[in-house]
Amino acid sequence: MNKKCIGCGAQLQYTYPSIEGYVRKEVYEKSKYCERCFKIKHYGKLDVIEIKKDFLSMIRDIRNTNAGIIYLIDILSLSYINNEYLKLLDTSDIVLLTKKDLVPKSVKDKKIIKYFKENFKTKANVMIISSKKKYNIDLLFKELDKMPKTYYVIGQTNSGKSTFINALVSSIGRKGNITTSVLPNTTTEYIKIKINEKLSIIDTPGFIEKNTIYNYITIEKIKEIMPKKEIKPKIMQTKSGFTVIVNDILRIDNIGKEKANLIFYMNNNMKFTKVRVTTKDDLKSLPKKNINTNGKTDIVINGLGFIKVTTKSNLVIYTLDEDIISTRNKII
Repeated sequence: MNKKCIGCGAQLQYTYPSIEGYVRKEVYEKSKYCERCFKIKHYGKLDVIEIKKDFLSMIRDIRNTNAGIIYLIDILSLSYINNEYLKLLDTSDIVLLTKKDLVPKSVKDKKIIKYFKENFKTKANVMIISSKKKYNIDLLFKELDKMPKTYYVIGQTNSGKSTFINALVSSIGRKGNITTSVLPNTTTEYIKIKINEKLSIIDTPGFIEKNTIYNYITIEKIKEIMPKKEIKPKIMQTKSGFTVIVNDILRIDNIGKEKANLIFYMNNNMKFTKVRVTTKDDLKSLPKKNINTNGKTDIVINGLGFIKVTTKSNLVIYTLDEDIISTRNKII
């Protein structure tokens, strides 16, 4: 058996149903997709497969070849954890800040790129794209065609790698077959796609970090909270001693002396409840983190979005794990 799934790259096999690449024996010869990818593609049914890889070592191995790297980062979850990978990139590599379609249209590309270069030191070329809207995909292809080689496409879970590759392939009139979904680890092995005689790209499994909300919620919840269209920022002002509760996943207590001005960049369908801290104990059993802001701070809830805090504030953030909470200089 030496066939591979064209959706996730796994070796097709009909012996172990719980292991990646499984298909029923009677359909093995005609199968192009493993059973898992077939269900995702045709029925939207998702099954989780755990993948254990050392991604820093993977990048170092790529560095020892003549290949380049295309590193995708979700704009909404951009945090200093990315520096660990960015410092390994060089001038032959490209950073793509993805999901521009979710960012308010008033936020211009130049502003985001300037912010990124000032706050995240990297030698790589930086571009902004939306694979869903095909935004800047043609421009990127022209850049890649100028310096033809093999590129490995890397990025955290749900940064949009497979969607990007399908968009790039479709931009030259071909059909993209890589399986895409909100499910973490949709791509399980390397998948090489020859774009033309000079250019090839290789899809890789997404980085699995501890500091992402996807590790702590169900697949159904992932589908519920992921933004699907342009975000309309939600402005909430909280006096001292008040809290904002977001769905059943996030709580922000204002324990400072002054009013806190919070602007949420998250799924538009999130439910926001503001009450006195003393009147509700909802979510207070969750892990928490104290955050002091200077009025120019974003609080990133990795995988959920971020909160811009425009006042000097003393806050307590409760969510599913304290490691998914981080701060950065405000991006907008």
